[in-house]
Amino acid sequence: GGHLVAGDFAAAATMIEEIDAIADATGADRLPYGALALAAWEGRESDATELIESALNRAVPRGEGFAVAVTAWARAVLYNGLGRYEDGLAAAQVASEYPGDLDITGWGLIELVEAATRSGKAGLAARALERLGVLTRASGTDWALGTEACARALVTNGEDAEHLYREAIERLGRSRAAVPLARGYLLYGEWLRRERRRVDAREQLRVAHGMFALMGAEAFA
Repeated sequence: GGHLVAGDFAAAATMIEEIDAIADATGADRLPYGALALAAWEGRESDATELIESALNRAVPRGEGFAVAVTAWARAVLYNGLGRYEDGLAAAQVASEYPGDLDITGWGLIELVEAATRSGKAGLAARALERLGVLTRASGTDWALGTEACARALVTNGEDAEHLYREAIERLGRSRAAVPLARGYLLYGEWLRRERRRVDAREQLRVAHGMFALMGAEAFA
């Protein structure tokens, strides 16, 4: 998980292989959380969907609710990366409502703010942002506050939005959270393009594309 957030997908893949080898050697019945998360971030829809369905088929009969939340979050990441925001919205709503784990709830809320904004559901995005802010301000790190600033920029207009995008990039740039940082550049660049500031937009989008391509986050790239 740490390697995924840091954008080191190759290191994450190596660790997933090691986990699989240990599970095979010990006979552990483990679900492929790492593999499905990696596939979602890389935008490999077929692989991600297969892994998600496999995990759910094994987890649901034994009441493993965490699997429902994790796979819903992975779907939200996958669909938001592919630009299928209505699908991302439905998945993010499931992930953000899981009561047993603040990590998954927070990750789900991040995806929910973006998917709801892109789907024209401003009220839903605002409510998700309010819940997200409780978590990020309690943490207080640059990663957390940068994530909140980026989410808040999505539901804000005018110069205030630009200030928030710049704050997000500055804070995330001081952390190891390379994937959220790349998404910050992407969202800022898209906002600049909608503002008809095409030269400025091109600069931000070029940075985002370079980061995503280097990571292997093909859908976002």
